[in-house]
Amino acid sequence: PWPQESTPDESLLQGKRRQDLQEMLREVGLEVEYWLPKLQEHLEKRALEKLLNLSHSNSISELQDTQENMIKKNQKQTEQALQELRDLLSEGRQ
Repeated sequence: PWPQESTPDESLLQGKRRQDLQEMLREVGLEVEYWLPKLQEHLEKRALEKLLNLSHSNSISELQDTQENMIKKNQKQTEQALQELRDLLSEGRQ
């Protein structure tokens, strides 16, 4: 394979992806200075990015599930309180 010339846009994109990869490594507690040089091959970097993205999206979906459960619980409590108020109001009218 011939060495490829990078356009300024491609270089900018590669720099951005490198920064993103560094951030992902830090987020999961890995030392950037140790791991980044070990990822020489483009495919190795892409594989790690995908792995970290999967890990990140799983934690996001867990967080969304937790929030959804809290909302449902609050809604149920509100409905129960409203029903109790209706019962009290109906008792007062009798």
